[in-house]
Amino acid sequence: MKLSCTYRHCRRLALAFLWIVPIVSATSCVRDRFDELQSAKGDSISLTAREAKPLGSKSNSSHMELIFSKDSTDIYLEVTESDMSEIMMPWDPQTKGSPVESAIGEFHVSAYLSSDLSKPYFKDITLNSPDGKAVGTGYYWPVSTPETRITFFGYAKNLETGEIPDRTYDPELLSGKFSYTLPVETYEEGKRTDAVPQPDLLFAIAPEKKKADGAVDMNFHHALSAIVFKVGDIPADFRVESVKFTGLPERGECEFALTEGDMAFEWDTDGSPKRDFTQTFEAKMFDEETGAALTNTVVGGPEKTFMMIPCEMPEGSELVVTVGFEKDGAENTSYEISTDLNKFLDSWAPGRLYTYKISSPEEIKVAIDDDVVDNGSRKVNLTIQNTGLATSYMRVMPTGYWVKVDDDGNDVIIAQWKQPAIGEPEDPADGSFIIPADFESNWIIGSDGFYYYRHPVAAGDYTEKLFESYSLTGDAPSVNAELVFSIAVQAVKADRIDDTGWPVALDSDETTLIEAS
Repeated sequence: MKLSCTYRHCRRLALAFLWIVPIVSATSCVRDRFDELQSAKGDSISLTAREAKPLGSKSNSSHMELIFSKDSTDIYLEVTESDMSEIMMPWDPQTKGSPVESAIGEFHVSAYLSSDLSKPYFKDITLNSPDGKAVGTGYYWPVSTPETRITFFGYAKNLETGEIPDRTYDPELLSGKFSYTLPVETYEEGKRTDAVPQPDLLFAIAPEKKKADGAVDMNFHHALSAIVFKVGDIPADFRVESVKFTGLPERGECEFALTEGDMAFEWDTDGSPKRDFTQTFEAKMFDEETGAALTNTVVGGPEKTFMMIPCEMPEGSELVVTVGFEKDGAENTSYEISTDLNKFLDSWAPGRLYTYKISSPEEIKVAIDDDVVDNGSRKVNLTIQNTGLATSYMRVMPTGYWVKVDDDGNDVIIAQWKQPAIGEPEDPADGSFIIPADFESNWIIGSDGFYYYRHPVAAGDYTEKLFESYSLTGDAPSVNAELVFSIAVQAVKADRIDDTGWPVALDSDETTLIEAS
């Protein structure tokens, strides 16, 4: 006998080594030290270029806020921060600005012998490994001093734009520095857009490598912050015309160092001019065939992804979004919405992906969170999350029925669930609920059989537990029968509770639900 569960619908809960002739463009040290080397293939230095995975991935974080309300339309902005764990391809129309898996491709490497750190063994040679396999450098491991180790420095970028001048490396301290200015160009019939395709800058250090290590792994780390703009839940007549980040630094000086296998980047933007970064959107926000809104879509021009210099949010920097509403039989209107960037985040950090999502919801959304334990016979810790954008009140109705699987593999209902009353454990029926000690301060048992959560639930927040556990007791109505346990949840915007007809009312504090008199 097992317990199953559905949320709005039934869902059962149960528990060769490849030699490649490299393209070498050495700018110094032109083979003047080959008297120390042997030319046997087995002693050739080869490298692999891989993207470094974050050490102990940082948890995602988000901030959501109402930024505009007019004519019964509420617009929310949500900012989510996560690890930028893949190469960013902002120019690829198939990716729409999202991170995609990709080999590093072309990269540049310098090397220093531990026996002589004063000058590079080779400098800024260009290699290419589009398939991520090992590629030869054209250089060899030392023979006369086999104990000598080599430290490698590398950099890469996924676009031809953007120069990285003033690169220096310190092989003793495993660190380096460079300067960088965000690229700007004019295109599309002379229209200037600051958010041109911007490269994803990556750096790698592989310290103290020796011949016995085989192919040297160059693990590349992201030096910039990636920013994408996304449209969430929207009506079909809603459009985003442009998005602009204002007052942000256009250049910076960066120092990087390898520490315990991870790369740290320290950016200095003092003295940098401030600039606006804009995308103007031509894409429609709805499907032209069906008219349905395109939800949860990354939008933008060829730029797609803002690859920005990490920085503290400057005073006065803003996000400015121009939105429009196409109303049938009415004049189309546009609004410019602006909000301070530091209202959402204090800074952008290297190697982090920030998703700015604008939404104008048409409906309330909820999700149910619980656990099924004891080989499927017990449900515990049921709470409800508000996954919509507006603060809401919620009500819950547990239902269920017993099913058996027929010869064709279909569920056949054989009996209704004898539902016990939550809060009345002396009535076991087909099972029993154990409620939390604070049940009555959080829930009302309505005259219509629904359980009403007394308090408004903000976007992203959870209710307190409806029950600690529900356990099956007694015998199933038939051999091999299982209980399909359903939770029906309804929600309403907090400011519309009086329009529902629910048998509840607000008390004197105008926020807490009580039984209607």
